[in-house]
Amino acid sequence: MPELRARAVAVRRDGVRALDGIDLDVAAGELVAVMGGTGAGKSTLALALCGLVALEAGQVAGDGARDARLVLQRPEATFLADRVLDEVALAAIARGVPEAAAHHRAQALLDELGLPADVAARDPLTLSGGEQRRVAIAAVLAAEPRVLVLDEPGAGLDRAARRELHDVLRTLHAAGRTIVLVTHDPDEAAALATRLVVLDAGRIAWDGGCAQVLGAPEQARSLGLAVAPEVAVLQRVAAARGVVLTRAIARSDEAIDAIAAMLEGGPGAVAVPRTSTASQVAARRPSVEPLAPLAPLVDARLRLVACAVAVVAALLATSLLAATVVVVAAAVVVRAARIARARVRLATRPLVALAVLLVGLQLLFGGPQQVAVAPGVDTTWPAASAVLRTLQASAIVLATLALSAATAPGDLATGMRRMLAPLALVRVPIGSLAFVVATGLGLVPAFADELERLRLAQRARGIRREPASVVARLRLDAGLIGPLFVASFRRAHLLADALAVRGVDPDVHPADWRARRTPGGDAALLVVAVALLAMTRFA
Repeated sequence: MPELRARAVAVRRDGVRALDGIDLDVAAGELVAVMGGTGAGKSTLALALCGLVALEAGQVAGDGARDARLVLQRPEATFLADRVLDEVALAAIARGVPEAAAHHRAQALLDELGLPADVAARDPLTLSGGEQRRVAIAAVLAAEPRVLVLDEPGAGLDRAARRELHDVLRTLHAAGRTIVLVTHDPDEAAALATRLVVLDAGRIAWDGGCAQVLGAPEQARSLGLAVAPEVAVLQRVAAARGVVLTRAIARSDEAIDAIAAMLEGGPGAVAVPRTSTASQVAARRPSVEPLAPLAPLVDARLRLVACAVAVVAALLATSLLAATVVVVAAAVVVRAARIARARVRLATRPLVALAVLLVGLQLLFGGPQQVAVAPGVDTTWPAASAVLRTLQASAIVLATLALSAATAPGDLATGMRRMLAPLALVRVPIGSLAFVVATGLGLVPAFADELERLRLAQRARGIRREPASVVARLRLDAGLIGPLFVASFRRAHLLADALAVRGVDPDVHPADWRARRTPGGDAALLVVAVALLAMTRFA
């Protein structure tokens, strides 16, 4: 039986069929590259092969199915410890290996992957990009997987770092390791893989050799891929000189050698000249599509006011009925904003813990309090006050989630700056204030994303096993507090930089170079928010 065998695998994510009837075998010792366009299902397939996403249909079996581990994209955002040696040893310690033995094995893995001796004592966030990727691979190898799955391991690395990473993967493959490599880089796939799988709209469009696709621009284009730039240049040079390549060349280094041989007139992957008519040459030139006109920018002032009014309405809701109405209205807005269900679940899941905590504290220490259920109807139920506070918090979280997830941070900052413009007369730094508010609102969905990513990192390395007891989950989540704040601050820094390069500078107020418009639904949002505020005075 192969190491991995997927049969009729279907996965639905955020209401969309991400995988649709995948049949795939991965034999022991193979290095399989998985490619495809954006949204083709590559990352979802990596999660499915490692058992990290719920299957709508089908199954993943095989000798290595229970021991497949995943190196996630952006592994630098999933580090769980502040020392490299501890980071690599986490998986072994989670399996019950004594700490000394786990650290010894971790050091051996760092040496095996060619990392400098001083790396073990350093913070993983201080390493170079290439070193961080190798640490992430070592942290997964510490779980002793039979199958290693990597999701875009070379993304964002320079040429030297990619070369070092490729050397590591070649060494692991030569030692008999079974590897599934998800990549968008045709040169990476051609240089490493023994087999290529191409996904298109969640289905397998190609399963075979690499050179037949990545060495043939027309075939690659038909599958939604592009060949390496050097390979494309080789094809153009060959066509211009009227020569035929004797074999498909997919690797950039081989393409460069073939171009050199062709230009020098020496032996190479070149055959007899061929003739091309002018019309044939013209037909090979790619057509250039005209750019679509840019959409107008969003004037976010009305939705900012609507969100602020909704938050005030939630705080002023003094009865259970009023608070419930505000929560329902905020939930309807979130639904209308088409925010992914997974993001909503992540943002609201802490509210369940908050509710349990508040109710527990109220029952233990608060005693009965009189709380309004509706106008003229009161209750002394001990937990009523805690439920009211939870409903208020839920309404505020949902309102800010709808605003931050449906509005670009740049539009938020500009709208806030325009709203606060009169305060500049009394020397209020409105630019800095708008910049900070936009960055903070942008972190509302990012915070939930980072938490889920860290939990996924635990599962991908075998540290978190499902199902687990409530106590075990709380203990694992407690260990994420430090990494979560570090990741959130890093995201805040990146978001602030992104705002700055888009012209949202707290010290500079540039004029918009495109028109801004107020979306039609924003006025309705403001009316609903004002109605909620008025309702809290009577309900």
